[in-house]
Amino acid sequence: MPSEPSQEAQAQQAERAEAAWQKGLAAAVAFHREHGHLRVPVPHVRDGIRLDAWLYRQRKAHKEGALLSQHVRALDDLGIRWTTDARRVEHPHVPAPASPLAPPAPVAAQSSPPTPATRRASGP
Repeated sequence: MPSEPSQEAQAQQAERAEAAWQKGLAAAVAFHREHGHLRVPVPHVRDGIRLDAWLYRQRKAHKEGALLSQHVRALDDLGIRWTTDARRVEHPHVPAPASPLAPPAPVAAQSSPPTPATRRASGP
């Protein structure tokens, strides 16, 4: 049966986790400084960090109540939006719909232009 890690091993693990978190925060700060927001495109790697995935994990930990309070404050200071519209994360420069319940565009508006074969089939 495996034994419990020693206090020293636990402290080292906590230090490594904090160092990794700080590296993710530094990447988020750099992105925010450059773009003025944290709506990171998917995928996005910055300074060796998959920043979109790192921010997703922070949002998930926050939702589960598992994010340390000092980490919450640091991300709040950057203006993080704790809930996001996935479409906005993937395409931050595309305007959001007027309402999250906005109806989809009509099917006819989404279809391809007619081809010569479909024009002949429908008449002159």
